[in-house]
Amino acid sequence: MFKKIYYYLCSKYWDWTNEYNKFPGHRVMKDIHWILQKVFKGYNDFDLWDLDYHFAEFILKRLKAYKQMERSGYPIPVSENPKNIEIKDEKDWEKVLDDMIEGFEAYIVERDCDYEFSIEKHRQLQQKINHGLKLFAKYFGYLWD
Repeated sequence: MFKKIYYYLCSKYWDWTNEYNKFPGHRVMKDIHWILQKVFKGYNDFDLWDLDYHFAEFILKRLKAYKQMERSGYPIPVSENPKNIEIKDEKDWEKVLDDMIEGFEAYIVERDCDYEFSIEKHRQLQQKINHGLKLFAKYFGYLWD
């Protein structure tokens, strides 16, 4: 039933919503279209236009929740894994999580341009982003409890 409604609305209204042939409810129809896409596909066209930003928001929310929850473990300490130079104990793991969160927050700030632009500020944000993403990639498999 929902599929029929979705296809009916798309065929009747979606073609009318382009820039050159707008009707008064074009934005409402776009919103309905995106909601229906979200229901049926799990994502919508709007998510795909800024996929990197969408992923950053998605990951950031979950990293913050993961940091707040009670966890029982952390990655193997440096004594047992020579590749692991950042983590020696639980406090170091908390610091790594903070750096990951800081990196994703910096990515969102950088993308939103929510700061007065200067080369120095841009470099600082880029360093935080790069550091946070490297840690995220390195410890991705340890984000479980």
